[in-house]
Amino acid sequence: MYPLPIGKRALMIRPGMTDTSAWSEVFGVLPFEEYEQAMWALRVRYRERATVHTLDLFGLAEYPDELHQRLAVPVAGKLAFVVRGHGRRTIDLLDAAEKWWGQFLGLSTKGRTKGTGTWKDRGHFLTAISEAAQQLRAEGTQRTQDNLGACFNTDGAGLRRWLRQFRLSWRGEEIQKVL
Repeated sequence: MYPLPIGKRALMIRPGMTDTSAWSEVFGVLPFEEYEQAMWALRVRYRERATVHTLDLFGLAEYPDELHQRLAVPVAGKLAFVVRGHGRRTIDLLDAAEKWWGQFLGLSTKGRTKGTGTWKDRGHFLTAISEAAQQLRAEGTQRTQDNLGACFNTDGAGLRRWLRQFRLSWRGEEIQKVL
């Protein structure tokens, strides 16, 4: 069926749905109660230690105006989901899915990109500085603290905070080597 009914009421109103008892197993596993329909569905499963976690994602179908409703032509709607399991990784997957689906809806991400400005360790930070410096060099842009900071969605002060965090000096040998 397209769009796929994922709400119980959405399945009940389908043409030809006269004997709902024949569909009892399907009704038992539908994730939503109302009229939700999906343009696509995706299941993400992963094992962490002995636990299996599942994230079901649904790109909902919407009918924004009378013409879409009359012609039964859906457009991309909200992202719906069902989470089974726990832990930060499931939330991180959901965050990534919302950002990805938001592109198709014309939504922009507000603020700093998730994970920007976080470094696993000193080596990771130095590698990122080196790559940013190479990018600036290729663009013909001076490799100043402000320009490098801009590569990481911050300013010179933010870059200096990271330098202090890793006990590095702007004029020090390690930084000058990667610039």
